[in-house]
Amino acid sequence: MKRPKPGKVEPPSGFLRFLDNFMRNALPVLVTVVLAVAVITQDQGPSLALPVVLPAVFFWTIFRPAAMPPLAVFLLGVVLDLLVSPNFGALTVCLIITYAVVFRMRGSLIKQNFYVIALVYALVALGCFTLSWLMNSIGYFRLLSPRFIMYETLVSTGMYPILALAFTGMHRAMERFE
Repeated sequence: MKRPKPGKVEPPSGFLRFLDNFMRNALPVLVTVVLAVAVITQDQGPSLALPVVLPAVFFWTIFRPAAMPPLAVFLLGVVLDLLVSPNFGALTVCLIITYAVVFRMRGSLIKQNFYVIALVYALVALGCFTLSWLMNSIGYFRLLSPRFIMYETLVSTGMYPILALAFTGMHRAMERFE
């Protein structure tokens, strides 16, 4: 029998291995849902749900896309739309388009340093929040104030480094047990 490397835990077998893999792959989605629920229940002003969920979708799509599959992104968007969006579908479309764009760029992004990834995130966030603003303007049949584009982009871009640091720790811990 082959012994595991020092610092590595020997993987379980059978059902326990299945459960371990399932929970490891479900962890990013579960943490994202907990973040969204925490923000939704505490929110007093413009919804911060999308500015908190977007960094999670962005990060996990780059570094662990199997743990943030398109179906999970879609369902997360639908739940957010039901809970916070006055224009049903806007958040779902934004998250799915973000996922598709980032997934296509994943090969080049995974090789970049944090600063380049953070800059790309800021651009993706700006595009996402602009799309959300446009869809909500169309849904309300009037041009909404564009200040929310900058507000949400700045808040989300400011939160990205903090969330990315936490997600990086989670990602490394998950890698140790693989």
